[in-house]
Amino acid sequence: MNSKYRFTILVAIALAILCGSCRKDADEIPNPDLGVLTGYLTYEGQFLAVWHGINSSYVHWSVDTVDWDARYRRLLPKFRHLDSMLLDDNVADEDRCVPYEAFSALYTELLQGLIDHHMTVYIKNLAPAPGDDQQVFAYMPGLEEVKSRDYYHGRVGIETGMKALRQMEQAGQMSELRYESSSDGFSIVSGLIEGKYAYLRMSGYELSSFVDEQDPTTPDGRLAEVYRHWMELCSRPSTQGIILDNRGNTGGYATDLQYVVAPFIAEDIVPAYCRTKNGLHRLDYTPWAPMTIHKAAETRTDIPYLVLADVWSVSMGEITTAAIKSLPKGYFIGERTFGGHGPLSGNFSRTFAGTFGSMDDYHYVYTTTYQTKFVDGGILEGYGIVPDTEVLLDLDDLSANYRDNQLEAGLAYLRTTSNR
Repeated sequence: MNSKYRFTILVAIALAILCGSCRKDADEIPNPDLGVLTGYLTYEGQFLAVWHGINSSYVHWSVDTVDWDARYRRLLPKFRHLDSMLLDDNVADEDRCVPYEAFSALYTELLQGLIDHHMTVYIKNLAPAPGDDQQVFAYMPGLEEVKSRDYYHGRVGIETGMKALRQMEQAGQMSELRYESSSDGFSIVSGLIEGKYAYLRMSGYELSSFVDEQDPTTPDGRLAEVYRHWMELCSRPSTQGIILDNRGNTGGYATDLQYVVAPFIAEDIVPAYCRTKNGLHRLDYTPWAPMTIHKAAETRTDIPYLVLADVWSVSMGEITTAAIKSLPKGYFIGERTFGGHGPLSGNFSRTFAGTFGSMDDYHYVYTTTYQTKFVDGGILEGYGIVPDTEVLLDLDDLSANYRDNQLEAGLAYLRTTSNR
């Protein structure tokens, strides 16, 4: 995921880290951030940096079933063989290389099946073959798992969704439709469906970065106006339901919970707990710390709150989905989500967890810093949030006819529920 979509870290989690700081000295291992100074310019050294770094920093060893030690034993001799081949005087100079296909196969064997659905690993081939167009291997274990699901489909962006909303607008079903986008690709949409359902969709969670901007002539101010318009729609006495469309949402700031959840809860809630590492051993953890959402000064809790999400909803796109699903009047329609729930801070040296390395040192591992446990469901990393009612997207109908069957299912639910 792009770094701008990383979670911010809650104060409660930071306190848990401090509580866990009084610990025994950990075993010494090569620091995976030291790069070429520790010999990563060999295939063996590179492999050891990646394996040890994940061994120590990966927060999901308590639930991940991958046999990491077996992979070490099986693959270390293969990487040593690559180094010995490059130094073998009996090998012709033109053959002193490692083809990308062979290189990528070894790291795929190492990484496949890891459940961290934020994880992306980049490894530079040290001695590529002359004809290789690709020298850097990039791999997302989570994406490979998601692609294997029988309901998998490509990401559907807001632009495609807007075509369906515009069609609803032309038919008189949608009114007060507002849309803004930023230069960095962030988009936000609000509107009123059937005169009584307040609708909001965002490409990610960036509200915390612009929501306080009051000048509607600035780029941030225009984005903020769309959000404030949604909040105004939600507050109208005539509004009978709320829709948060998280489909395709790539995540962002955890503080955005105060803008899309806090105004709709009667009291503080704890939808999940988080913990991180506090040592180099696999199961060295801090205590679980609550992810508390504090209710806003003014709240509305008398109408149903529907959240839509799909296989591409990830990170904060899932955290908000789970939080709304847990509300008394909350309901989730759509598809089981992507399955990447852990916040990221990327400070390996401080927490013994998360992102490490640099492409300047020929490897970079982007990985979760915190493990999340939901009050309703437990640890769902690598699996995703399960909808209350599953409705699989009819992508062909959406693309050809701009008919959104998931949104239609949500509206059918609200019509029934809001009339009770």
